[in-house]
Amino acid sequence: MRQGVFIIFLITTICGANSSMAQSLNEIDNKINHAIQAGSIEQLSPYLNTTIELCIPDKEGSFSKTQSKVIIQSFFKKYPPNSYSIKNQGTSSDGSNFSIGEYLSGNTIFRTYFVTKKSNDKILLFQLHFEKK
Repeated sequence: MRQGVFIIFLITTICGANSSMAQSLNEIDNKINHAIQAGSIEQLSPYLNTTIELCIPDKEGSFSKTQSKVIIQSFFKKYPPNSYSIKNQGTSSDGSNFSIGEYLSGNTIFRTYFVTKKSNDKILLFQLHFEKK
């Protein structure tokens, strides 16, 4: 009888942890989407990993968090957001989350893509792409 109770407890604990992890990933993704919509590096920077893969007009590669802040801030300044909409979100097989959207600045439309995943008990942004359509 005790083993049965322990197994049920263990399953409940594991499912709860997975559910809260998914919820946390979704919460962070929503905050990142909000930061992009606002064109705010201040709102985005807490979620940047120590190294980020960026694909932004005229800048592509892996950059440090400090370099990424400058690059993204420059992008937001050059292309301030008129609107931003999320087209698709999901979870990859490796447990990371992704979000695909459309960012409009003036007459220029960008397809956006970012990836978040857990690292050292924090959910961080590992990839961020702004590609002209």
